[in-house]
Amino acid sequence: MDDATDVAEIPVTRVDTIVQQEDLPQPTVAKIDVEGAELQVLDGGEETLYSCRELFIEVHTDHVDVDEVISRLTDAGFDVTTLKERGNTEFLWATTPGAESSPQ
Repeated sequence: MDDATDVAEIPVTRVDTIVQQEDLPQPTVAKIDVEGAELQVLDGGEETLYSCRELFIEVHTDHVDVDEVISRLTDAGFDVTTLKERGNTEFLWATTPGAESSPQ
């Protein structure tokens, strides 16, 4: 890929599919840093990610609406806190009721 107009096709697999196919244990904590594909990851990992106690998510606001990410998480029962904002990135911490105190 020589310039910004080149396109590379990248195979993807849903989080839920990986956990099921590999017979992995349900994670309790997950970190999502996917450079603007946050909503797609949440869509592909509803069963797995929404069962976690804690999620740390870097939301790249130049590609995705942070309010939409927060809305999906709160609709799934998470309490969401913005830990930090830096440029076009917001760092979210989402916890289920009863999770430990903030990592700040």
